[in-house]
Amino acid sequence: MVTGANGSVTSSPATLTVTNVTNAPMYITSIVPSGVNYIINFISAPSDPASVFKVLYGSVVTGVTNTSTTAIITGSDGVYQAAIPASGPRQFYRIQKPIQ
Repeated sequence: MVTGANGSVTSSPATLTVTNVTNAPMYITSIVPSGVNYIINFISAPSDPASVFKVLYGSVVTGVTNTSTTAIITGSDGVYQAAIPASGPRQFYRIQKPIQ
């Protein structure tokens, strides 16, 4: 039975297919200042542990190659957060995950 705002409909048996989200796209949803840090919010596959991610940074958008050794990355179930100390007048950030 399928129920919605307009009522219910009885249906024949159906098959539910769950697709593999292991390779779900990873992207930054926001970067916000918080005291002396920046908080980088991002999403990825729900199966990813927070420990697999690295924060890369650089002063030019084409040079985001420095790995932060001070970033604290937390989260689970596809929703993650990285706290990184603010440094320099302008920084560009990227979240990196090893290819699995």
